[in-house]
Amino acid sequence: IAKRENREVSNREKREMKEAILIELLPQAFPRRQRITACVDPVSGWLWVDTSSLKRAELLTSQLRKALGSLPVSAPKLKANPEAKMTYWLLETPPAHFELGGACRLVDSLNGGTVTINRHNLSDPEILALAESGKEVDQMELIWRERVSFVLKSDMTLGRLQFLDTVVEQLPEEEDELAQADSMFALMVGELRAMMDDLIQALDGESG
Repeated sequence: IAKRENREVSNREKREMKEAILIELLPQAFPRRQRITACVDPVSGWLWVDTSSLKRAELLTSQLRKALGSLPVSAPKLKANPEAKMTYWLLETPPAHFELGGACRLVDSLNGGTVTINRHNLSDPEILALAESGKEVDQMELIWRERVSFVLKSDMTLGRLQFLDTVVEQLPEEEDELAQADSMFALMVGELRAMMDDLIQALDGESG
């Protein structure tokens, strides 16, 4: 102001500018807090991270690595191609212990384009025709043993994970909230551990 208008800036103007700058910048002075829930299962060797963002999952593993000194983590290396397997399950038959849900996404890797299907019978001839025409399934809703439903993605992440009534009904009645949370957590880990064993087997196991 002094240079542009060739005058001194009054104390009153300085105070007003300081207040305006403070109001503008104050919200940026406090870091945003994020809560990411995760579970380490030493029995199976799985680390499950409850987030749909790969970036946030990597942030969590990075912080764990800093805290522990080391944390060797890698996605499972499978013998089968998940997209080819899911396409086969759609056209032929789902794997043992699984049934198809009502959602999938088909992609055309040659010509581009995707078709997303939700809340629909996947045995519909029109859907099967899409797969028969060369489109591959890169996401598919599966139901495991009528206990857990989820969407399997081609990168082996699981979306829309939900424990069904057959699991929830097994929870004991606990008056204490912490005890109830512990019971739910133990039950969830046991279900996920068994489910992942069946899922890896359905994908022909791990390589190497």
